[in-house]
Amino acid sequence: MQEDETLKRDGTIRAILLGILILAIATTIVLSKRPVFIGLQSGVVPGAPIADRDLPPDYARAMDGYGVHILKLGRQRKIPMGVPISDLTDEKPRLKFGYSFYERDVLAMPFLVRKQHGHVIYYENDAEFVVVPVTDDYLRQVRIKTAKPLDDGDFPLWPHAWGWLFVIAIGGIGLFELGAQRRRREISGIM
Repeated sequence: MQEDETLKRDGTIRAILLGILILAIATTIVLSKRPVFIGLQSGVVPGAPIADRDLPPDYARAMDGYGVHILKLGRQRKIPMGVPISDLTDEKPRLKFGYSFYERDVLAMPFLVRKQHGHVIYYENDAEFVVVPVTDDYLRQVRIKTAKPLDDGDFPLWPHAWGWLFVIAIGGIGLFELGAQRRRREISGIM
């Protein structure tokens, strides 16, 4: 008995879809710095750099002592924690404005993102971010110039929630399988 052309086509489409899905997941796991299985990762979305002339003297050293040290919890940690900035380099760190967040990751893909400290002034090294949470009032008190008032709407959500595309892809494969099952029943005469 020769297999029906529709069943052959469904089998080919199934193999292609599953192959693409497996390849995409494997590539993501290999190339991503996010935790492989289920994890939490902190980060800072970089903003505009801050010129040294716009900062109070020794602001970076004060940040090192009084700022919040956030571990980079992905797979990129290289420098042991607790090392002051002065021991790592003689150069002053490049300070920037940013937005501090944390994200939940599954299979090295981001799914949920939440505000951690919000708007910050920060610098980073290979192991951590050193941040100082800021508000418009803080910027005025410390006399740090900023181009515009801070706005939480500036945070880009998409780079930290694209893992849902894989959930949608699996749902699409499931819908394809339901249609393939219906076609198989019609061809075999089973209702």
